[in-house]
Amino acid sequence: MSISFGRMSVQTIVFRISFSLWIPTLYFFRTSIVHAGLVASQEPQRSDGLCSTFVLPYKTYACQEFVAQTSDGFLIGVQRMWRPDIAPRDDDRQPVLLFHGILTGGDVWVLNPPDEALGFIMADAGYDVWIANYRSTAFSYGHLSFARSDKGFWDWSVDQLASEDLPSSLELIYSKTNKKIYLVSYSEGAQATFAAFSQGLCVDLVSKVVLMAPVSYLTSGPQLIDIASTLRLQRIYESLNIYQLSTRSPGGKELVDLLCAKSSIRCYRDWFRVFSGFICCINASRRAFIDQYETQATSVKNLDHYTQQVRLGTFAKFDYGEQGNMALYNLKAPPAYDLSKFPSNRLPVLIISSANDSLANPVDVGHLLREIPAGFMHQAVQNIGHLDFVLGDTSNRVVYDYAMEFLR
Repeated sequence: MSISFGRMSVQTIVFRISFSLWIPTLYFFRTSIVHAGLVASQEPQRSDGLCSTFVLPYKTYACQEFVAQTSDGFLIGVQRMWRPDIAPRDDDRQPVLLFHGILTGGDVWVLNPPDEALGFIMADAGYDVWIANYRSTAFSYGHLSFARSDKGFWDWSVDQLASEDLPSSLELIYSKTNKKIYLVSYSEGAQATFAAFSQGLCVDLVSKVVLMAPVSYLTSGPQLIDIASTLRLQRIYESLNIYQLSTRSPGGKELVDLLCAKSSIRCYRDWFRVFSGFICCINASRRAFIDQYETQATSVKNLDHYTQQVRLGTFAKFDYGEQGNMALYNLKAPPAYDLSKFPSNRLPVLIISSANDSLANPVDVGHLLREIPAGFMHQAVQNIGHLDFVLGDTSNRVVYDYAMEFLR
């Protein structure tokens, strides 16, 4: 028996994926991939960086590029933006880190106009705004040893975002400011925060936390997650030596086209709904501009970690199989993240979720809220989809007002 999606069977989908992979599938930076000379805290010069592309053209804002180096060799792009006319000195500004989600980059905090994008809104309020771009995103800086075409560059999941990218970003900010940091995490960024903090990592660097559209448990998900879980896409991809998922390559567009099943041949243009489900409030007139920068690549292993959670109903580390788990964890099954150790009983935490979020859906968020210690605040909003949290033109009122009030 074959599983069908529209008129296509699984066998047809696998054949078409295989055929499409003869097309070049790797999406390269416009600048050099491996910056072996860069070290943490350096200020690189990059004409196509986040600062020069999105922030500095407004003239009102100052912006600097930094690099945070992880212990496994990734060079995380971290941008710092502020309003010199509002808070001209470092000691006048409270640092805040904005940590993005899966298949996006740090640009989501500044893609919308200044009155709608959280990065600008926080800078206008006098904050010292830092934006992390974790490994593989276009506004990061590659790896000390691997190029993007290497398998090793893509051998990671949310486990490494929690153990490496988030702590490295926070440590860089603390080294520059000597202040505890407000953390605003979105989507997979929130999931990495839960994973890191439940292990006691970098908690002492943070003084307040806002978690928006918080992913943790995944009983179901949008179209991409559900179909990837059914097809075990990681096995298909790895058999063909493909380790990244990117809609910005010809093969990636073909894959998304297949995942859309009943939609048109050009359905990769509606990646918004394929990856995040319901959307209410993204300005259609800005789609062409947003499509220049999003989506951004993630590892197939990272996507498979999501599908593992759907299949097993757990929030746990990556499953390497019984033999691999014994070697790495000394357990037959991957260990669950112990959310009872999340410090919501001793650290101010605000969680903002939406009843219409297809990825961080109410059932899974409810499961999460029952697991973490009491003491947190929870704000449920209506009629906001997953991507609307960062790209919607109403989020400045529907979502960010709650975050700003909490941080004040």
